[in-house]
Amino acid sequence: MSTPIERRLNKLEEIRNRNEVGSEVDIALERRGTSRAAVLADFGSLAKFRDWLVARITATDHQAGVPIAAHQRKW
Repeated sequence: MSTPIERRLNKLEEIRNRNEVGSEVDIALERRGTSRAAVLADFGSLAKFRDWLVARITATDHQAGVPIAAHQRKW
């Protein structure tokens, strides 16, 4: 059985790990010339952006490079 301090330390470590993932997302978006705020403004959530991106990649793969209709933001 863990002590209250051990539980708190575990919780802090979980939060820190989630924050590191978030900063990795921000860095990846910045490398591509955008930001989390811009993606959220266009799509409403990172999950919707991910779904759109997967659909775009899948459609491009299936259409052998034929461009598909893009979202309102120019990528």
